[in-house]
Amino acid sequence: METQQSTDSMNKIKLLATLFFGIFIGYAIASLSTSHEYPRSSLALENKALVVNKPAITAEQSQAGKKTQTTQPHDFITQKPDKISSEIAEAQRTNEQALTYKYEQLKNAQLASENKIAALKRQLGEWDDSDITIEQMEALVVAPFKDYMGNFTGSKRDEIYNFHQAEDDIDWGYNMQNYISDFIVTHDNSHEITLISALCKQQKCELLVLQHSDSAWDKIGRDLRQQSWWQFSSTNASSGNYPGSADDIAIYIFLAV
Repeated sequence: METQQSTDSMNKIKLLATLFFGIFIGYAIASLSTSHEYPRSSLALENKALVVNKPAITAEQSQAGKKTQTTQPHDFITQKPDKISSEIAEAQRTNEQALTYKYEQLKNAQLASENKIAALKRQLGEWDDSDITIEQMEALVVAPFKDYMGNFTGSKRDEIYNFHQAEDDIDWGYNMQNYISDFIVTHDNSHEITLISALCKQQKCELLVLQHSDSAWDKIGRDLRQQSWWQFSSTNASSGNYPGSADDIAIYIFLAV
């Protein structure tokens, strides 16, 4: 009887131990499950909060982004190209001005060189020998201008002599002769000189002038060269004191186109 009671007590103890062990295991498993689920739940809540708050934030950002996207291309298309085009146009204008200035310099230098070459050629021609004698030259004009005809030499002497041998020019020569003589006699300083002769033909003219006042002919000649009908590119002159006068000067002038 006692043995049976002892056996029942042991079985109860085992059952209690098993029960406690099962409760402990269950509690441990429950604790582990709760610890894993809490972060997941917390993360879900956070994600949900983010999902809820995100539209309000992104709406403002989206509006600003749209505004930025709509203005930046506009600035690039309208303002930036205009600025670049303006800079390019300004650079082109500067280059054109520099080229124009350089061109004018070269043009003036070329003209000066051509004039110098022409002058040197004339000088070389004047140094050449001429078959025309001084007596033949003096016979071309009246006194006192004949005294200065010997100053012309070489090709210039030939040119003046051939000018006098050429036939009268009733076209160009007649018109130019009238232009020159009319201008001289109506000039403000005409009373300071005397036009002895004006002869024009074959693109050349010869003037015989008596000057009564200093620089009077220089003033008239300067104004003469400013006239629209003036065509001459070459001027040769020879002068000397007029015999019997202390102030008068006889001037021989030969013009060629």
